[in-house]
Amino acid sequence: MSLWDIVIQFSVDDFFGGGCAIESLKTDCYMMSGVGTIPLPSDYYTEMVDEKTTQKAKVWLERIVDTCMRVGMNVSAETAKEILGRL
Repeated sequence: MSLWDIVIQFSVDDFFGGGCAIESLKTDCYMMSGVGTIPLPSDYYTEMVDEKTTQKAKVWLERIVDTCMRVGMNVSAETAKEILGRL
């Protein structure tokens, strides 16, 4: 038996892509309200994001849940599920 026989196989691309997606979504949420306005308007932190950004978040969060469940990161998967449930 080798180490590879007991290691859970997963794609590092899934984790890297998930991290990139979260950063992209965070930027979208910040910049979709008040783009081009300096200083940022007061509704910067309270305005709802558009439907396109919400759908993008749902797709990526579903992938993140799947990846986390596959490698046994149950707490992270549940956190992503909670966020997904609120969208």
